[in-house]
Amino acid sequence: MKTYAEILIYHWRKCAILMIIGGIAGFLLFYILPHAYSASVYLTTAIDHNRTGSLDELEEDRMLGIAEDIINSDFVLQSVCNHSEACSVENFRKDARIQRTIDYWSLTVSNDDAVMAVTQARLWLETAYEALAESQNHARQAEMLEIRSAGLESCIQDSVNGIPPVVCDEPDFETLLNQLQKTAEETTQERLLSHGISSAILFGPMNLDHIDLRQNGSSHGFLTFFGSTIGLFLFLFSIFFLNESSAKLQSPGVDQSELSDSEI
Repeated sequence: MKTYAEILIYHWRKCAILMIIGGIAGFLLFYILPHAYSASVYLTTAIDHNRTGSLDELEEDRMLGIAEDIINSDFVLQSVCNHSEACSVENFRKDARIQRTIDYWSLTVSNDDAVMAVTQARLWLETAYEALAESQNHARQAEMLEIRSAGLESCIQDSVNGIPPVVCDEPDFETLLNQLQKTAEETTQERLLSHGISSAILFGPMNLDHIDLRQNGSSHGFLTFFGSTIGLFLFLFSIFFLNESSAKLQSPGVDQSELSDSEI
């Protein structure tokens, strides 16, 4: 009876042919399967601790989390879709992903079309950057108004105490109150428009030249190797399993040659 090694050596040509056919089939499968692409753009961030003082990790996460909410808001995504055909916020969210590390965000968009993936990723970064800058501008305006409110409150307190409001522009107490109320309303409005973002968050310049484009799914090499492996398994199955089954079927329960001799 032949050993397994002898069987493999004897049928090596069959093994090579099956592996080559499997490898070619896997290589061609790459062009048949639908392809998807992912484009990633990056936005660097930092916190100005000179303005905020010492912050723990949770406080920093909350500050950056508000900025992330703006990047991923319906307003920003709708603005991106306004420049893209057959795009909706719901579908864009399915194809988009935002990830944050210590000092930067990565904005990734997946699409069957590589050009569309790159275009939407660029639009997302540009729109988000503009929205963040506008929100921060409102946050700075709110801070300036709060400083002005504090000055008006001081003027009102001095007026109540009978001290002439020398440093105040308003001539009388009633005017001071009206100006304080108006400033408070403007502060509230600016805070709403800032979406709660902190002006202490620093954003690096947009680098639209740094776009990572990747093809999702299996590569040529993987599919070729996978096809060759399938060919090898088919060879082993046909050689050992089928041959053993055939041998069992051909083995009679009684030796026919001995039976013929006894009958004679």
